[in-house]
Amino acid sequence: MKATIVFLFTSSLILNAANAQPKPTTSELREISLVTMEIPPFMSEHMPDQGAGSYALKMLFKKRGYDLKMSFAPFLRSKNLATHDRDFVGYAPSTKYNLIKGFVLSKIFYQSPWMIIQNKENPIQWKKIEDLTKYLGGNVNGYDMVPEATQLYEAGKLKIEMAPDDVKNILKLAHKRVDYIFMDENMYKFLMATNPTLKPFADKLEIHPHRVEMLNYGIAFRKTPQGMDLLDEINKVLNEEEFTNYVNAYMKNLTAGAPK
Repeated sequence: MKATIVFLFTSSLILNAANAQPKPTTSELREISLVTMEIPPFMSEHMPDQGAGSYALKMLFKKRGYDLKMSFAPFLRSKNLATHDRDFVGYAPSTKYNLIKGFVLSKIFYQSPWMIIQNKENPIQWKKIEDLTKYLGGNVNGYDMVPEATQLYEAGKLKIEMAPDDVKNILKLAHKRVDYIFMDENMYKFLMATNPTLKPFADKLEIHPHRVEMLNYGIAFRKTPQGMDLLDEINKVLNEEEFTNYVNAYMKNLTAGAPK
């Protein structure tokens, strides 16, 4: 059986080390294809096993007899495919906030802190989303904001400039074109540590200590017989602890060389 899932990854994963888990056998696996976007270290065509998140999901899917294949598309196109292309049975990760009508969310397999990044010399003063209306913020085009921010943005009260990707979003903040940006905490830390374009600004930017929200992510399956069968199968192996173990093992091996 061949099915397809669209993978929309906005967020991020724990990077500390853990022992590698044994890989299941690959004989007689049923193929499932995912579409994702370039968001290193989690999803990337240029990394071993296509990134830490891809690697972790592949290991979990193999436990239910599925060979997970990954392909890459721009974020907004991936979202459009999930909605309109009936060949796709789902997309991931999804939160309760961006679950498309006609889809069902799987068990949660990881959590990700969604934060505000700011300039150290011009810190943001806020406790609730409404406090941000006096500032100009930044977000990546297509990334879903928390409902409170979305409502204020659509009402014209919250001013947000969109960027095409996370690196450009950070650069807009670094050059003071915006006052703050929304971003996943772990992705921000990884990009600041590894991207040569961003390294000169590492001492000028910081994560605001007040968290926007801890987002819970799962896989969204289409409400079809095939989609519901896959949902039942994958729910048997989806769990945050094991997913994180695979991610940690990947990141540990990445520092020493490519994962096996």
